Amino acid sequence: PGLESYLVSLTPTATLPAAAAGQTLTAAPVRQATSTPAVVWQVPEAGPAGGGPLEAFGRDPLANSLAVLALVVMLAASMRTLAGLRRPSSQPVPRLALRAVLWLALAGLGVAGYLAFVEARQTLAVCGPVGDCNTVQQSTYARLFGVLPVGVMGVGGYLGILAAWWLAGRQKTQTQRLGILALLGLTGAGTLFSMYLTFLEPFVIGATCMWCLSSAILMTGLFVLAGWLYRGIILRPASQGAANRSARQKRKGQRR
Repeated sequence: PGLESYLVSLTPTATLPAAAAGQTLTAAPVRQATSTPAVVWQVPEAGPAGGGPLEAFGRDPLANSLAVLALVVMLAASMRTLAGLRRPSSQPVPRLALRAVLWLALAGLGVAGYLAFVEARQTLAVCGPVGDCNTVQQSTYARLFGVLPVGVMGVGGYLGILAAWWLAGRQKTQTQRLGILALLGLTGAGTLFSMYLTFLEPFVIGATCMWCLSSAILMTGLFVLAGWLYRGIILRPASQGAANRSARQKRKGQRR
């Protein structure tokens, strides 16, 4: 109370010239209300790690090394498959190859469906002891053009692969051919996009998502199987037909 009286005595007085009775008005002290500022917790938006690819890689060397290893395997398998598309398969394709396409596509659909659920609900993903899925999911690269979640796009891609697999299993030649070509195109595009995302994780984002890595490996396996089906079902009968025609023409020439 004594301090407050002292502060009031120090308050300057001001005489208003417009006062009619010549009274002196004393300005009352103004107390400013003080309040404790609220603490707001903000989660920083995940994005490209600064400092270049090496610094981004160093944020999680173990998980990022696995991503680099997977990327090398994906590149080698894709290049081998592309190189083999020029020549037909020497052996017929077993029915097990079509079943393997179904199994891998269903597994990929499950992974993509889980990631789409996480992105839609804005919840934390179960990452496991290796990697940081949530950093990847919260990055700017988790949405295509900033709009379409990558997980949702993956669900659509795997559904398209399952539809192409169904067509590839038909016995009609044209339908089967269309299904195999669609399967080859979808898995090839999916593998290329998966390699792009796998490169971003260790060298740009600085974190690796094991769910995303699993989907990338599954998509590459589907591309390898699609190439095998293309060589064994489309190219092999065509080459055999050409060889049979050549043999018939040769026999006709010998008869003459």
